[in-house]
Amino acid sequence: MSTLAEIEEALPKLTPEELAALRRKLDAIAPEPGRRRKSLRDIPTFNVGKILKPLTSEDDILGEMLDEKRY
Repeated sequence: MSTLAEIEEALPKLTPEELAALRRKLDAIAPEPGRRRKSLRDIPTFNVGKILKPLTSEDDILGEMLDEKRY
């Protein structure tokens, strides 16, 4: 089943146990109505202290992970 029409056609053929299992799976993955997903923007900001050493281009570990050549 890959289309909504195929799913709708199969639903009446499911047993009560299969319908209950399907409902549990859908409830586990679907957000509750009116409730949105959490985002990083939802986390309140907080202070972790002063900057001990400013970041420089030498602190670019992403470049190191991508094998970027340093000049």
